[in-house]
Amino acid sequence: MSRLHDTKGFTLTEMLVVLSMLMIMVGLSVPPIVYALEKMKENALFQTLESDIMTIQHMSSLTTNRIQLILNENKYYVLRSNRKIIPDRNLPEGWHIDYFINPIIEFDINGSIKNPRTFYIYSPTARYKIVFPFGKGRYRIEKNERIYSN
Repeated sequence: MSRLHDTKGFTLTEMLVVLSMLMIMVGLSVPPIVYALEKMKENALFQTLESDIMTIQHMSSLTTNRIQLILNENKYYVLRSNRKIIPDRNLPEGWHIDYFINPIIEFDINGSIKNPRTFYIYSPTARYKIVFPFGKGRYRIEKNERIYSN
């Protein structure tokens, strides 16, 4: 009997209680991490898009060559005289572009958009409306948080 009281360690029940508490804490921390990763993807995509649009707007004011941003279903790229100057910018998995009629965005020598338009970028959880109005080449992004199906 005295030998059983001298052993030091944890019982199986104590170990299971501690492990279950750890699993609950890990389970509660996963959704915020996933949300943060999705938010980072969103920010990176729109920062890159803004930078590319500013680049083609600036380059259009410096040259007479046509510089175009070409939209595709799951990527976009920039052409100058039918040669890619910015490589394909792929959208994250599950995202796509809906551009309706004309997939080309182009600016004139004054930095104004040639054909004002709207296109949409869909993520798994939101829709982003990209609007290029008349006038200078500024654009705006309107986010709708509803879930849309393809």
